[in-house]
Amino acid sequence: MKNRKNPLSLLTTLLAAVVLLLVSTSNAASQSSDPSNGDAGLFLESEYGAPQAMLAPDPPLAGSGVVHIGAEAFQAWSQSTTWTRNNTLMIYATSAGINYFDAPVTLPNGVKVNQIVFYFYDNDAVADVSFIWARLPSNSPSGAIISSSFSSGASDSVRYTVVPNPPGVIDNGSYNYLVRATLPGGANVALHSVRIDYGYTTALPAVRR
Repeated sequence: MKNRKNPLSLLTTLLAAVVLLLVSTSNAASQSSDPSNGDAGLFLESEYGAPQAMLAPDPPLAGSGVVHIGAEAFQAWSQSTTWTRNNTLMIYATSAGINYFDAPVTLPNGVKVNQIVFYFYDNDAVADVSFIWARLPSNSPSGAIISSSFSSGASDSVRYTVVPNPPGVIDNGSYNYLVRATLPGGANVALHSVRIDYGYTTALPAVRR
């Protein structure tokens, strides 16, 4: 003899299923389908919005090669230097005085550096940020400043400066290279990035499939 299902039990099951469906629908409607991580300075592209306009357009590329080094690649030269990031991922020094931040530059051997562009934020009418390109011989504990530039004035926008007198041909056999930003303490002066444009002095070999 077959067991007959209790009508009350069946009704209870149906009601529970309806409630579960309503709860799931409500959660789906309230949950963001495009979450962001803005607290750490990173946003999904759909939520980022329009970038902040610079005071001048980016300078044209000067060569067939380019590398762009972000602020996250820079390290404080002194262990006593303290620093932090703001929500745009730029870095600024929190220790007083002069603070040096260095980043290594890795380019193909034999290429010619045509242009160096430092991007920065400087909203301090008194203090400025300076930038240098340095070359370090493999047989010396110190290096030489080859090119330098600095900011001027104050503006609540990301700006750039083009370093004059590019350093010329890269010789990785005898030197290594770095870029340095010198920041005063405070959030009004921050480092964004550096762009390096380069070209090849000889024709590249054809690549066969």
